[in-house]
Formats: sequence, structure tokens, C-alpha cells
Amino acid sequence: MKRRRKRAGRGEALAKSVRALLAEKRALMVKEKGLVKLLNGMLSKIGYKVVGAPAGGGGKRRRRRGRPPGRPRTVTRRTRRPRKRGRPRKS
Repeated sequence: MKRRRKRAGRGEALAKSVRALLAEKRALMVKEKGLVKLLNGMLSKIGYKVVGAPAGGGGKRRRRRGRPPGRPRTVTRRTRRPRKRGRPRKS
């Protein structure tokens, strides 16, 4: 019976700590919203404004230039004439 009481006490303590964490998170969100609102008011005076970022981390991926990672270079590069590098020769 003592084990059941301890387990019940642990569950209540866990629920209490989760509630406290959620309350702290809500308080931080309210504080953050207030700071963003204040910042937006200051920035609007000089012609800027705060814009929210997408929650998914950016939505569309930007396509990078160049060779995609994991794809080997073609062998034909070795058969070509080497590229000229450096300053041009004086004639």
C-alpha cells in the first residue's frame, strides 16, 4: 500500500510541476508579445516593422546554387583543357 501512495504522490507532483511549467510558459509568451509590440512601435517611427517568421522553419526551401551535395562530379571535366587561372600573360 505504501507503494501506491508514493506513486500517487509522484503523479500529483508531476502534474503540479507540469502546470507550473505551462503557467511560466504562458507568462513568458505574454511578456514576449509585449516586448515585440513595444519594439514594433519604436521601429514604426523610423519606417520599419516587425514581421513574424513562419512556424515551420521557413516554409519553402531556397534552392542553392552549384552542385547538389552527394552527387559526384562528372568525369568529363578531366578530359577538358584546364581552366586559365590568374592574371593574363603580357603579349
